[in-house]
Amino acid sequence: AGTTNLTTLGTLSALQVTGNATTTGYLTIGTAPTGANFTAGSLNVQDKFVVPYASTTALTVSGTGFVGNLSATNASATSTFAGGLAIETSGLVYDYSTNRVGIGTAAPTALLDVSSTAPVIRISNSQNLSAPNWEGVTLGDLDFYSADSSGPGVNSRIRSIAETGSGNYPLASLTFWTGRPESISEKMRITS
Repeated sequence: AGTTNLTTLGTLSALQVTGNATTTGYLTIGTAPTGANFTAGSLNVQDKFVVPYASTTALTVSGTGFVGNLSATNASATSTFAGGLAIETSGLVYDYSTNRVGIGTAAPTALLDVSSTAPVIRISNSQNLSAPNWEGVTLGDLDFYSADSSGPGVNSRIRSIAETGSGNYPLASLTFWTGRPESISEKMRITS
């Protein structure tokens, strides 16, 4: 119990703290201080490691870091992962070298690569309407956008449009739109 100045202890082969440990200066484990208040060559934290976010860079991990559970509670903060991000190896992957995102694959081969034995991408309309209020409601769009400076905008679209069905369930038509970015229009409709 009490306060001990660790610099007076010299070099330690191991340090075990069973209560709370607080430092107001540098705390270094395994490497020389690099200008940060805490520097660790190797660190194994069994329970909690709390870094207050008083500065713009509260916690920086370089090299290989293993985190069992990382909780970021500052809602206005932005987290930066310079070397990419992998969750569950191939569950969700961002490959920083190609700017590709993979779901279900560790090596995405397209800007968004969804891989599964039966992959599904769902566009959900959260409106709760009852018949006949579904008539003409857009259930969802898939837009093809061009960022060309001579005419940026949506060049084509696939749209699902609801129609009044039987009972309280909407039927849907699938529409196809093409044209110039400022004036695309429906060219084909497949009805239910």
